[in-house]
Amino acid sequence: SAKLSRSHVVLQSPSGLVTVVGGKLTTYRRMAQDTVDVLSKRDGMKPVHPTERLRLQGSAGWTVMQKELAQFGDSLGLDAKIIAHLGHSYGTEARNVYELVQADASLGNRLVEDLPYIRAEVIHACRQEMAMTPYDFLA
Repeated sequence: SAKLSRSHVVLQSPSGLVTVVGGKLTTYRRMAQDTVDVLSKRDGMKPVHPTERLRLQGSAGWTVMQKELAQFGDSLGLDAKIIAHLGHSYGTEARNVYELVQADASLGNRLVEDLPYIRAEVIHACRQEMAMTPYDFLA
């Protein structure tokens, strides 16, 4: 997936339809901002980006909970690279992934030996993040 294009383009048809082509899930805020910019310019308005000030899910309380969650991951036998990855990727929501591992230790196994991704993340993605296919998780 690293070879796939990760850039996006905002297009406007002659009828005024605005379409975003390309991009990736992790840059959704930037894609939305670029879309708002195109619409604002078209409509003669000043662009406004209110989401710049909104916290992402899992970020609220992260500084307070970071150590506690790392200890939880450690108590489950997860190594430091996995714990760091889960904290970086999910913030306080990492607790949900840890609880899956707590219920079934095999879900703490890596998907690929040298990478920090674990089986519980796939379950979490399907249950909480609307992943429907392997590509939804891997992309």
